Amino acid sequence: PLTADGATRALIQLGRWSQNDAETMSKKAKVIEPWSAEVIDAARKLVTFREKRRVEISSARKKSKPCDFDGRVDLSSLPCVCIDAKRATFRDDCIGIRLRSSTGREVTPASKWEILIHIADVSIIYEDDRAQFNILREAAERRGQSRYDLPFGPLHLLPPVALSALALSTDDNSTNECVSVWAYIDERDGKLIEAGLERTIIGCPQALSFDDATKLLESGSQDVPKSLINIRAIIAVAERNLSLWSRHHRESSEAAQKREKRLATKELISQELSVASGHAVRDDGV
Repeated sequence: PLTADGATRALIQLGRWSQNDAETMSKKAKVIEPWSAEVIDAARKLVTFREKRRVEISSARKKSKPCDFDGRVDLSSLPCVCIDAKRATFRDDCIGIRLRSSTGREVTPASKWEILIHIADVSIIYEDDRAQFNILREAAERRGQSRYDLPFGPLHLLPPVALSALALSTDDNSTNECVSVWAYIDERDGKLIEAGLERTIIGCPQALSFDDATKLLESGSQDVPKSLINIRAIIAVAERNLSLWSRHHRESSEAAQKREKRLATKELISQELSVASGHAVRDDGV
């Protein structure tokens, strides 16, 4: 049955859990750990620190171009786009592109475009030995991960104000510190030609939902607003190159094939549960 007890029984039958585990869990008090005043205070100090950093970076960029802030590569002039669920609160990655000919990298002509994947750089809480960062680091290590599948709402890795400070800012004229993956994919067969990592500064990404990005990609060029022409180009080039790479990876990697099977199994289970849930609703006459 689609109940907590049914889920427990299913896990036991699948061998993923034991009866002893279930009995032990049922005896424990199910209490969500609140954030301590110490962690909340450290999170607020992180917000102040990050705001100051953004101002410093913006000031450094005005004095010298390209900016060399803490040895980071300045990519703030390149457009980029975040694609997330509509309800996404924190944006931690975005994509961009640039012509190979503009990078100075000596890469085979089989790849015209450099694909850029920018990931919000949160290493500050590990690199800086200030007391407030130690507190946040220990809090994150205790919790382990964010959970978004709980009945009473998400359980975050860190207080939301801290996550917001570490996430990518989409405010106009803002800057973001990132770790950026650059990659060249053979546009003939999808093989990865070359890739690397850089610590970078990027500008304000355009934020889109999955639906918006799909509609933009499928729309005719004449229907695209002038402000989104570059964004559409990024999505189109990235989608084409990454699809080629994904297909090649699935065909050549046993681990990727196993992952595809796991995803297909999850999708099948999800569909079966949806059907079962639908039947249950109809049987109730609603």
